[in-house]
Amino acid sequence: MLTATQVMDIGPATPYFRERFAAFDFSGIRLRLPDLTYDGELPLDIGGREVRVMNLGPAHTAADSVVHVPDAGVLFAGDLLFIGCTPIVWSGPIANWIAACDKMIATGANTIVPGHGPVTDPDGIRAVRGYLTHVVEQADAAHARGLSFSEAIETVDLDEYATWLDAERIVVNLHRRYRELDPTATPDLDQMTLMAMMAERELS
Repeated sequence: MLTATQVMDIGPATPYFRERFAAFDFSGIRLRLPDLTYDGELPLDIGGREVRVMNLGPAHTAADSVVHVPDAGVLFAGDLLFIGCTPIVWSGPIANWIAACDKMIATGANTIVPGHGPVTDPDGIRAVRGYLTHVVEQADAAHARGLSFSEAIETVDLDEYATWLDAERIVVNLHRRYRELDPTATPDLDQMTLMAMMAERELS
């Protein structure tokens, strides 16, 4: 599917996909099944140093792990943390991601390595939490006014988050929240459809 974004003509959204995925090489990828699985938390001894792997998903995807190195005060947050870049909630629920932010802060780590963007501190986590909370507030208010998902996209106020990279991801995030509020009234759209909608918003 990722390779398709680089080679397929998918109509008006084609330039968006080309620009977003041009830098990546998806050829020669071989999927490898995990050697070890875990639930909740997995403590490891790496060269005599304690490392804690924690499952804080589903949020960005169906399973989101972070890695905490307690004695170094470092947390590797993976795709649960986007700094200066809009997070995208493919799986959710959004409340899980907000709770994951609280759990990451609670580790006490002062150096946070995100999946996207520069190394940060707990304030970086708080910024992402603030964005997610804002999405919930905006979506809930639009839904309470009787607006459909499509109508909410046109009326949402991103406020301070409008300057974050890839702000058009609000489309996916609003869709996720609307699905949480009323799954029968909001169609379950696939990723390609949602990405095309993001492209339309970004290019408009």
